[in-house]
Amino acid sequence: MNMRMILIAVIMAIVLNGYAIQAAEIFSIAQATHPRIVADSANNIYAVFEGYASGSDIREILYSKSSDVAHTWTPPFNISRTVGVSTAPAIAIEPSGAVDVVWRDTTSGEFHPDIYFTRSTDGGRTWTKALNISHTTGICSEPAIATGPGNLIHVVWVDTRPADGRPDIFYSYSSEGKTWSPCESISPTPGSSSHPTVIASKDGIIHCAWLDTSSGEERPDIFYVRKINSGWTTPVDVSNSPRLSDHPWLACGAKGKIFLCWSDNSQKKNAADIWCVIGKNGRFDKPINISDTPGVSSQPVVVANAAGQVSVVWSDTSLKLSKPDIYARVSTDNGEDFSNVLFLTHTDGLSIHPSVTLLGSTMILVWEDVMGSISSIKGTTFEFKGIGTGPVDQVDPTVRRPNSNSH
Repeated sequence: MNMRMILIAVIMAIVLNGYAIQAAEIFSIAQATHPRIVADSANNIYAVFEGYASGSDIREILYSKSSDVAHTWTPPFNISRTVGVSTAPAIAIEPSGAVDVVWRDTTSGEFHPDIYFTRSTDGGRTWTKALNISHTTGICSEPAIATGPGNLIHVVWVDTRPADGRPDIFYSYSSEGKTWSPCESISPTPGSSSHPTVIASKDGIIHCAWLDTSSGEERPDIFYVRKINSGWTTPVDVSNSPRLSDHPWLACGAKGKIFLCWSDNSQKKNAADIWCVIGKNGRFDKPINISDTPGVSSQPVVVANAAGQVSVVWSDTSLKLSKPDIYARVSTDNGEDFSNVLFLTHTDGLSIHPSVTLLGSTMILVWEDVMGSISSIKGTTFEFKGIGTGPVDQVDPTVRRPNSNSH
């Protein structure tokens, strides 16, 4: 499959707030699903996704790399290499430049999947043998990974090990990827816990959020904890929504800010929006509606950097209920103001499972593009230039079609 950028005839332009917003050409990486990307300080971009290795009919975790701002990508390479089914990858970069990947794997048994880990210290050329880091008797799923000061690696996942079979969020860490701390439950709530997200801030504090049914099965909320001085704080209900919250995602911004986004249908019962809270020192401001579009907004991902740039991306059905596209709102001042809603994808397929990273003033976006029974990993880039911004409730939430000249 051609790994080079696919030039498309239509250049997407959106005129919002008086500025023409340009998204670059769409590129293609592989036929695969569930992508995750991250960038290092040397401007390399690393992507992992679920797919099939050559000659195999078992799902593996595949890896590809770009060293030219997503113009070209290396051929997909199998980094899981287990006898089980490998799914749900997550990826992180250590301050040293080492690349860490975790995923769900059934090598230990079809009905008792565990969380596996591999690491590359040479820019993705070689990878360590897949290592089982959970080793529990329960059902492990939905891993998330973060790295922090001292090159510590932090992994969380969903585990049904408790005696009552109720899923909790478990945590383990390592300093070199070979030996791991004993697994511990960090979600001591009466409800079922799922969809964890984790980050590590520059001060060494570990932040984790997840979806929790303690408020009721019909109205799960987003809970949050942080690890300080080797101890975890009491879980806090951050969303406290009267309806359904889902899919939380965390990011560390400049000056100690924490961004936590999730989807929520509290404002529109049948069409979820993307909500965001901005916090510091364990305290969060009032949630703001980031998307506020007429469609169903779901699967949010947020990324931020030390320069104060923040991107919130999500899958949205505003232009056609049966065909979601990827939308975004961005900030250049560490979340003080946000742009209008930006329409970033324009393909014939369904755009789902977005993932995003930042390289300086460039945002790199990838997603799963579904055409019939075929799923491909596609992507585009976006420059933080000439963007009108303002308080999120004052900038235009109206979704504009590509090449539209209307205000």
